[in-house]
Amino acid sequence: MALRSFHSDNENGSQGSRRAQTAKFTSAFVFAIAVVWLCIGVLIKEALVSSTAAMLMLTSVFIYILAQHGRDWWARVLWIVSATVAVLLGHFTVHPVGNVEVMMLAMVGAPFLLFSLRRERTTVAIIISLNIAVLLFMLFTPMIYLVRP
Repeated sequence: MALRSFHSDNENGSQGSRRAQTAKFTSAFVFAIAVVWLCIGVLIKEALVSSTAAMLMLTSVFIYILAQHGRDWWARVLWIVSATVAVLLGHFTVHPVGNVEVMMLAMVGAPFLLFSLRRERTTVAIIISLNIAVLLFMLFTPMIYLVRP
């Protein structure tokens, strides 16, 4: 009887590999977007924009490597956490017209894309709770720009 990774496979193994593929694809996509934002941040001389983009680039590479080496659960958790941090930083850098809070609503639903409700229920509950707490923080924190609007 072969041992299976608790965090990446269900009975037939297809859902886990699909979730790992989702993490790899989205990390590559986020990396590409982060490169663009890094260039924009450098051009407009905004260190916070550039450093947020650089953070996303580094975590995207790390997520891809984790997923590639069979550490699917860690890759997915890191993906959610880094995206949540990026959206939270966006709250302090984007003008209120940008409605960054709407992006946080999408982050509340993201665990359903990356985790199994049947096998990873605790992870889903913790991440949803974290994202709701961050959303409430964003909604009740006065807008303080860390960069010029």
